[in-house]
Amino acid sequence: MAVNLNSVGIQTTALSLCETVEYEQRTEEVVVQDCDSGFGAAEAIDPMIEFSIKGSGDLPAGIVIGGDGGSNMDITGVNDGAGTETRIITSIRESESSDQFNTWEASGVYYPNT
Repeated sequence: MAVNLNSVGIQTTALSLCETVEYEQRTEEVVVQDCDSGFGAAEAIDPMIEFSIKGSGDLPAGIVIGGDGGSNMDITGVNDGAGTETRIITSIRESESSDQFNTWEASGVYYPNT
């Protein structure tokens, strides 16, 4: 049922509730020695962000294994909005119970410079 904000009364919506977002930023370090085996140079390469999102309700449309999450994944810190990034959903977990709301969890990896 679509939500009509002009009507007074109890209304329903099929939207999911995102409860938590966790992410960890990581990068690799490469060190090159100079000709006398001392420090030559260092560079940080392959930046990535591993993320996990948990919520209640039905799993949002577009969140599928191997997908990028679509517009449901526009979350600060998990994308840069430039359109040049790669985001891959690697894990999905859903739970149903007769005495609680449905719950879901999705996790994946985000590569900002690809």
